[in-house]
Amino acid sequence: MGPARDKRTTLGLLAVGLLVAGIPAWLTLDDKCPALTIVPSSGGSIDVPMLTGYSAFITEHVISTGGSFAVSDWEPFLQGYPIGALGAIGLVPVFVLVSAAIEAARTTTLTAAAVLSAAGVIASIVYALRLQGFANQNTLTATEVNVGRCAAPTLFAGALLTQLALLVGVRYAP
Repeated sequence: MGPARDKRTTLGLLAVGLLVAGIPAWLTLDDKCPALTIVPSSGGSIDVPMLTGYSAFITEHVISTGGSFAVSDWEPFLQGYPIGALGAIGLVPVFVLVSAAIEAARTTTLTAAAVLSAAGVIASIVYALRLQGFANQNTLTATEVNVGRCAAPTLFAGALLTQLALLVGVRYAP
């Protein structure tokens, strides 16, 4: 096995490792991983999945539960942050595979992967902050809105693990 083949094999294994590191982020796509939890004063709770249109969901379910709730300052791009983070997390292994396949583009593609992984971490942090702001603005006396227990933390964990795996993996790539 020659040195070029060793590089390709190592970078291929790194791409697989990056896919595994991103698993927590992919779990956020499950409907059982809420981004927000609405707790009406009448009891019970309603989980809002990450990619659900929040305004429509809240309006529909609050009317059906009879709770008093007003959607204020809904940010129509709230779903854009996790989509951006997931896109970055998904593209990092692709860029690493391209760097393994094309020797001449190795430095450029690995730099692009590093920038993408950092962008994924930043997008996941901004998403968590936007969710908290949305929850704070929409908590009224009759209804409480909490940041969900799953979407923001697992999205951040997947983005951070991907970035750390890339950092460590590229350091040990030949």
